[in-house]
Amino acid sequence: MIPATYNLPDAYRGDTYGPIVFYFNDVSGSGINLDGGLGNCQVRDKLTKCVAVSWDSADSTMLISGNQVVFNAVSGQSMMMPPRVYDYDFQINASGVNNTYLRGELTVIENITD
Repeated sequence: MIPATYNLPDAYRGDTYGPIVFYFNDVSGSGINLDGGLGNCQVRDKLTKCVAVSWDSADSTMLISGNQVVFNAVSGQSMMMPPRVYDYDFQINASGVNNTYLRGELTVIENITD
């Protein structure tokens, strides 16, 4: 499966980020039932390849219901990464089959007030 490219909304460094809600549909517009799958999304620093922030259905930072996926809000303290552009992808593993649904970038914008 080739993932769709979608750039996440910009984040303002140090501010709470999200929630972000997605709806996944097939080419005919019908919802794709993702129930039972384990979802994971990692945002990685392009320079160091280190994980800057992540969402995971196993720890409830991500919720999956039918064709809806919610990346829950991330605290401002967790969004203190250096301002720059990061890469991410979003995958779901269902019955041992791993599919990457989305990939793209997240831009973190420098904050002014400490």
